[in-house]
Amino acid sequence: MGSKDIRKLSRSLKTAGAQDYSLFVKGKNVEKAFKDAQEQDRYEYGSDPYSGTIGQASNYRLVTRTPMTIEEAGELGDKRVNRLDKWGYAEAIPIGETKVLGREKKLSLKVRAGNVEEARRVAKEHALTKVKQRKGAKVIVKTSWPKEIKGAGTPAFKKEPASGKGFIVLPVFSGSLDADYLWLGGARSTPIYGRKSLATAAVKEAMSEPHVGKGDTFAIVKVEPKETYKVTGTPSRLAKWEVDVTIKQVKTGKAIGFLFYGVAGT
Repeated sequence: MGSKDIRKLSRSLKTAGAQDYSLFVKGKNVEKAFKDAQEQDRYEYGSDPYSGTIGQASNYRLVTRTPMTIEEAGELGDKRVNRLDKWGYAEAIPIGETKVLGREKKLSLKVRAGNVEEARRVAKEHALTKVKQRKGAKVIVKTSWPKEIKGAGTPAFKKEPASGKGFIVLPVFSGSLDADYLWLGGARSTPIYGRKSLATAAVKEAMSEPHVGKGDTFAIVKVEPKETYKVTGTPSRLAKWEVDVTIKQVKTGKAIGFLFYGVAGT
């Protein structure tokens, strides 16, 4: 089997020292397909235990014997891959010969949802109501990455008096306080000093850090919060999203190959 019979599909999720892999391998025998994929992988990467690919898999496990479309197998694999261990076994799903019935249908849908994944799910559910399923066919819906076109409403909240006045230390860039530092969470771990002398000591300690150089500036800022706003409920309305969908109906025949996926070290 040549490399043209093995098609890498994605490496979607990266974590510390590991990443997903998935690839389609042509063939009717799953054991041979697995061995061919490993041989090709080792030809490309050698015996590197951190190549992040199927060559590291200890073995394989067949998830089902029923052939699926590549789209169905991909969705199932995405749900199962987080259960797999680095350097453990790969999972395999048979991919059937696929015949498309009729023409693909393309739609642009507007949906309400709380986040991207929910927008894709809702769009897919809406799309399925737009087509009449043919006898013996599977309906495959592909969604684009949703585009938020209108934000969510203000959630329910409770306003209360604030406490914790004092002093904090912030970096200064181009003569201005680093507002992004506050918004992105840098100040979440910054203590509020009850006395200015304590804040001054903190500045001196910060200036002694190895990464601090000539020209770096710090400011002591007096803070006296007036009130806090605590979110107590969901938004009054969900965000509005635009999602492009493609709908096709297919029939799946005998297996022509296998989708392998798993987790490997990097």
